[in-house]
Amino acid sequence: MRTNLQHAAGGQELRTLMVTSSNPLEGKSLTTANLATALAQSGQHIILVDADMRRPTQHTIHQLDNDTGLSVILQREDISLDQVLRPTSVANLSVITSGLPPDNPSDLLGSGQWTI
Repeated sequence: MRTNLQHAAGGQELRTLMVTSSNPLEGKSLTTANLATALAQSGQHIILVDADMRRPTQHTIHQLDNDTGLSVILQREDISLDQVLRPTSVANLSVITSGLPPDNPSDLLGSGQWTI
């Protein structure tokens, strides 16, 4: 998959990649974790963002706490990226966990009152 992505980019650097599907339990989280690991092992600096605020799993996969993450970034202006970026056991791979789940994740993500 890593090689296919590199070829699909036509020699240009991929800056952002989103993995999603319409149904739960299709393997998005594990695929994303494995792809991020493969890209990091090839020497690229990778930040994996877990935006699944209903069923977050990246913190579990990478054995990280989930107290502060994307939900905090979206709700507060006084937090820096350094405060939510978590190093992993894989060189060149950091994770921004989903953070504690907000009351209504879709309202938070759809508000448009934030930028990352």
